[in-house]
Amino acid sequence: MGNKQSHQQSEHRKHFGEKLLALPGIGDTIDLVREHAWVRTVDEASNKGVEGELGDEVRQIIKKPTVEALQKFLSHEIVEMYMNDNVDEWLELLAFEAGPKIAELWNMSEAAGQRLSRIIYWGEHSLMAVEANISPVVLLLEEEKQLQIVKDRRQELQDKGVITISANQVQKGHVYLDVTELPYGSFRSAYKVIGLIRRYLGIKKKDLQAGAPSRIDTQKALEAIYLKNVHKSSKSIAKQLGFRIYSVDNPSGSYPLLHKYLKLGKEIEERLVKLDKFLSRVPARIDMEK
Repeated sequence: MGNKQSHQQSEHRKHFGEKLLALPGIGDTIDLVREHAWVRTVDEASNKGVEGELGDEVRQIIKKPTVEALQKFLSHEIVEMYMNDNVDEWLELLAFEAGPKIAELWNMSEAAGQRLSRIIYWGEHSLMAVEANISPVVLLLEEEKQLQIVKDRRQELQDKGVITISANQVQKGHVYLDVTELPYGSFRSAYKVIGLIRRYLGIKKKDLQAGAPSRIDTQKALEAIYLKNVHKSSKSIAKQLGFRIYSVDNPSGSYPLLHKYLKLGKEIEERLVKLDKFLSRVPARIDMEK
């Protein structure tokens, strides 16, 4: 029974992760965060090289303001070792900051933000068991004695994905379910009621909606909006990207699917720009400790 339940939980986490990654633009956010981590690492290594902290040979290479010098600098063994040692720290920092921000921009739940942080850092298919065990379970306590008991077991609970807060930290716009004495059968049936409450209260987080997200080619949507931004006509974009052109009732042609892609492409582009600006403002760990 225990193995079956563990398997079901594992499948649920897998499905949750796949559902997040299927949302339009999420794959691009992951690439953007990793790109920022790499750029930060290159900048950091360049500064160390100019200051001579990576040796005089490296300093002589990087002080030349040419593309060839930069390429030679980045391929130097000492620089490669330094970057390999430090890119992981940048990725961890940016992933931790980016997950909740992506969830906010894409209108997803807090649990989705936590999961995205781990997917960005660990990779889509190589999550450690403990890291993957993300659950939106919140332990809400009021009595000081109870808080102390839980505090002594905080690490054990965190490993199981349980968030502990005091009663005065209840967040607005959240629905809490008392499961203290709720039988397992009633717990399962409560999901129907939860769905109703979310609908009545207007809680529409994309990762919590029933069913799989619509499959759409995000790169095609971004390419379509890029072509639109450089003033290409809808007709030429439709031809270039292979969208069907309807001309039976409209001699000039209409492109309903293209307009859907343009709308989505614009939305994703705007969110990625906001995420890019957010990541650019994230301070280095050493700066935050000062």
